[in-house]
This record gives sequence, C-alpha cells and structure tokens, in this order.
Amino acid sequence: MPAWGWALVAAAAALAIDRLLLAMEARGWIYYRTKSARRGAAAVMLPFDEVFHPSSHVVIAERQSSEIRAAQQDSGDGPDPAE
Repeated sequence: MPAWGWALVAAAAALAIDRLLLAMEARGWIYYRTKSARRGAAAVMLPFDEVFHPSSHVVIAERQSSEIRAAQQDSGDGPDPAE
C-alpha cells in the first residue's frame, strides 16, 4: 500500500476514535474536548475540605430552606409535607 493509503487509513481511524470519545463524553463517561474536569490542588483537596468543614453545607442547606419557606409564606401555601 502506498504512503498516501496509510495516511488515509490513519486519518479515518483518528476520526473514528474522535467520534467515539465525543460520544462517550456526551454520555458523561469521560472528559474529552467540550467539557472540562476540575483540575488542580483545589479539586484534590475538596473532599478533605468537606470532611473537616461541613458547616458550609449546612449553611447552604439552611439558606435554601429559608428561601423556600419565604416563598411559601408569600404565596400562602402551607409547609411542605416532607419537612
């Protein structure tokens, strides 16, 4: 096979692999081209921060629940049965 034939085969294989990786990224299996993963030391330290500083999650949850309660109070709806 001439050199241009091998170049054509290599280009077709690269295109097929690219499409496969894009399909895998669309399903959320990998990060490839369009989506970016969190990188750096902050991404590595985030689980440790959640273990040693859980109060930030409590504050966020309380803010969300107080916003929901305020919206329910303004609209006249009763409390959520799940609460």
